[in-house]
Amino acid sequence: MVEINGRTRACGLIGLPVTHSLSPRLHNSTYRLLGLNYRYLAFPVQPKELQPALRGITALNFAGVNVTAPYKEAVIPLIDRLSPAAAGAGSVNTICCRDGVLEGYSTDGDGFIRSLQEEGGFSPEGEEILLLGAGGAARAVAAALAARGTKRLIILNRTKHRAISLVDRLSVLFPSLHLETAPLTGDSIEQFLPQVSLVVNSLSEEPWPWERLGEPEASGVLAYDLRYSPPVTDFLEWAESGGAKVLNGLGMLLGQAALSFELFTGVKAPFALMESVVGDYHK
Repeated sequence: MVEINGRTRACGLIGLPVTHSLSPRLHNSTYRLLGLNYRYLAFPVQPKELQPALRGITALNFAGVNVTAPYKEAVIPLIDRLSPAAAGAGSVNTICCRDGVLEGYSTDGDGFIRSLQEEGGFSPEGEEILLLGAGGAARAVAAALAARGTKRLIILNRTKHRAISLVDRLSVLFPSLHLETAPLTGDSIEQFLPQVSLVVNSLSEEPWPWERLGEPEASGVLAYDLRYSPPVTDFLEWAESGGAKVLNGLGMLLGQAALSFELFTGVKAPFALMESVVGDYHK
């Protein structure tokens, strides 16, 4: 067992809810197998408790925390420093505490791209892509796709101002990227789906009534749901019914967790080992 100042070093996850998360199992199993004296815990945090929670991880000398919905954007004003990726995406999913300073990172985008390429055999360069949602995870994914040469990105969201906010940010950082927004409706999904090679679902709240839409025209499309539980979501069932190839977010979780692991511990992530930890999750 590797001692950290003679004590266990804590890290964890903050969000609401967090009980569904696979992250504690993934991190703790890896720490144990490597003999690292770390412990990863999940903390449900109410909105009014977000700032005190971040003060608490500093006071308790946490190595850091991952951030999940709904706080990937809300934590930004509470962080001392942002990585270029986090600043560009306007989203933080990993916070490190170093000498009392909170540093914000975005590992979602890199985790998503790795999964997209290795599991889906898909490269976003020159492609036209449909993104459903404009929250924290969507922002990280959108920035990662833009950075890898996506030709056209269409963003559908329930609230217009959030979609426009994301477009405004991306248009400054990636002026050659063709950006469009539209309301998130059944009609708009059916309109744009035949025009793209990838559709990414980032919706995490208020289940969308996929069963009410007709069978999609999705032959040759890769449908990616950022959620990994359940393994086959209503969105993926709907997309697959129209001939789409489908992927859930387990590979993305693994990719972002490996990067977070390195940030927390300073130890290179044993990707194959972490992959084996989650390999039987849905079996």
